[in-house]
Amino acid sequence: MRSAIAEGWRRFGLTLIALVALVLVVACTNLANLVLARGAARQHEVAVRRALGASRWRLVREQCTESLLLATGGALAAYVIFQGLCVLMDVEFNLTLPMEGRWPLAIRPAANATALWTAAACLLVSLVVFGLEPALQLTRTRDLRGELALGTGVLGAPRTRRQRTLLRWQVAISAGFFIVATMFVKYTIAEAQHDSGVDLERLGVAVLNLRAQQWDEARGRHTVDRVVEETRKDPAVEAVSVSTGMPLGLPAIRLTLSQPDSGIAGPADRYGAVGVAATPSLFRTIGVPILRGRGFDERDHAGAAPVAVISEFTARHVFGAGEAIGRPLVVQGTSRVTATVVGVARDTDVGYVFGEARPVVYLPLTQRYEPFLAIVARSTGDAALAVNALRGALRRADPDLAAEVTGTGRTVLTGAYVFLRAAGMSALGLGALTLALAMVGLFGIQSHIVAYRTREIGVRMSLGASPGQIQRMVLKDGYRPVVDGLAIGLFIGVIGRTIVRAYMELEVSVVDPWLFFVVPVPLIATAFCACYFPAHRAAGVDPNVALRHL
Repeated sequence: MRSAIAEGWRRFGLTLIALVALVLVVACTNLANLVLARGAARQHEVAVRRALGASRWRLVREQCTESLLLATGGALAAYVIFQGLCVLMDVEFNLTLPMEGRWPLAIRPAANATALWTAAACLLVSLVVFGLEPALQLTRTRDLRGELALGTGVLGAPRTRRQRTLLRWQVAISAGFFIVATMFVKYTIAEAQHDSGVDLERLGVAVLNLRAQQWDEARGRHTVDRVVEETRKDPAVEAVSVSTGMPLGLPAIRLTLSQPDSGIAGPADRYGAVGVAATPSLFRTIGVPILRGRGFDERDHAGAAPVAVISEFTARHVFGAGEAIGRPLVVQGTSRVTATVVGVARDTDVGYVFGEARPVVYLPLTQRYEPFLAIVARSTGDAALAVNALRGALRRADPDLAAEVTGTGRTVLTGAYVFLRAAGMSALGLGALTLALAMVGLFGIQSHIVAYRTREIGVRMSLGASPGQIQRMVLKDGYRPVVDGLAIGLFIGVIGRTIVRAYMELEVSVVDPWLFFVVPVPLIATAFCACYFPAHRAAGVDPNVALRHL
């Protein structure tokens, strides 16, 4: 199970790296378009320098140096932003996630040598792909006499075509990225609406590892009893309980279940049942009601007959349609015990986000001891009051007792959910960033093309073209690569969703009907804004000024 969860996080990390790489591609496409635009403006300058004897290698080296300075400045800014985000995550969020093992996982992002070398390699590849090629395009052998005679006002059709091709793929990648990002957003929304079965409001949790303290059972039980007694004295505490884990979020005992006269039940054979040894107040503290029968009480002491409370899923799985109350249940762990079922509790999530339903059995803590314990307190007000009560009780009970992790129920028990929400927001943010980059690139290209078509626009207007016709012409030229890129992007997005769904094992549909409306609408709307202002400026061109130097 631990290896499966580790594999899931590895897949999530690789998927996030792929999404960030797509953002880098879009940003570098903008850089390539910028170099081409500046190259068109410097076409006459390059021709003069070539005529004066400058070699092509020298001009290419100069262009690459400019691209390197841009890339280096961006890398330094990115490093500063990353360090700021690390400080923010460490101070504000302080994520500590209990994983499917015996130890919590502290999330402390930091840049190591591998990450820095990888970033440097990506920077070098981006420079070669998106900086060198435009430089070679700008300095290729041309008719120097023709370029010197034409001056600075000519925009070559091949370069315009190249810029539009880059823009088309930039829009396609942005649209496809946004479509893939909606998978994580939809998954996050489903999580927000999902009922885990545990009432996390006003809940504080302290996780203790008494094995690390090297305490025997007698001292462990005595110390935990003192912690519970001290916690109950706090007026802000409504209920407190102790358990060897939690059905949601904290590792618990691994057991197998069966009836006395039958073999091990199906899912238990594959996964094992989740066993939680707890005090009688656990069900009240975590908000899991007993649906039938009873919970634990003073009758279930250490010398009494073994009893168990099982979940609804366990009752259906082990006993089928028959009544489970009063029937014997074989609980197999480090030892084999036959317990009598005295109650059926409501189902809860088990172990990890949206995992398969698994059997859960609750046992009296008096009859089964484990050194890995969770003390759970519910406050009368805010969850922070319960956390403060637990911390104070731990100090008063035993100064040598150190908690593995202490926090609210929502942060400690739903660490994976927090990570999932962060993934959804990151994907949405990266999708919005790629869309913004694409629209900035579109605006820049349209402005550049309008500036270099000033003479052409002046000729059209002097021949009778109206400002409205000029505006529609520019809008049409601007929208053509956007529409083409959007069509390609929708196809890329569906393919990407298929791959991510299979790779991440997300239960999200590949094609959603609303997807073809939600994604194109903001893209077309922002494309209109990016094209409108250059088109409006083109419609206001004075033909006399435009043709003055023709």
